[in-house]
Amino acid sequence: IPWYRSCVEEALCRCENPNQILSLCKGMVETLNLDTLAFAAGRMIGLNITHKSMTPFQRAQWQECVSLAFERAPIPENEKQSRCIGEAIEVLGHLGFSPDNRIMSIIMNYLLLTLPKCDLRTLTNILIGLTLQCAVRVWD
Repeated sequence: IPWYRSCVEEALCRCENPNQILSLCKGMVETLNLDTLAFAAGRMIGLNITHKSMTPFQRAQWQECVSLAFERAPIPENEKQSRCIGEAIEVLGHLGFSPDNRIMSIIMNYLLLTLPKCDLRTLTNILIGLTLQCAVRVWD
């Protein structure tokens, strides 16, 4: 729902630290999606927060949000939806999804279902996101 999304984005823009962002995402258990998660990741990046600078508790909360968003993400029905997913995955890659193999397998299973619907631009976004994620894992 567009008005709901803009309210959430407005709230995320007002967050000043990772705890506020994570609390907001965790509080959206029923409605958290990849778009919102990518917006939250973008806000964290804007605040110079990285996967490495989070506390173990914050990382665990972030990983929970990531797995939730991917577990309920719909398979894209058109090019616009697949592009949104590609862009979300690229942004998430900058922050890091997770060094957790269980969450990576949720993401990879989702991508296998999504790939037939993707165009070249979306595939590029996804590959960039996954490459950045590999770098995050190495740095951890």
